Amino acid sequence: MSKLHYRPSGILQENCVNRAMVFNKRRKTSRMTRIVLLVSFIILAGRLLYVLPGAIEHHKQKKQETPVSVSTVK
Repeated sequence: MSKLHYRPSGILQENCVNRAMVFNKRRKTSRMTRIVLLVSFIILAGRLLYVLPGAIEHHKQKKQETPVSVSTVK
């Protein structure tokens, strides 16, 4: 078994090591989360830029079509 050393503040040294490990793990997890979100945003923006020219062209074609007159039946 390892010896536990008390710090002046009364906290066990082993406890501090565990806290540091948890903090380090949390920092790595948050970094991975940011990377995943950044990649997802880049993919989303790329898809938008890929589709945008086709959508604009489709909108222009719809505007150029002659409107169909609707007759009402009395």
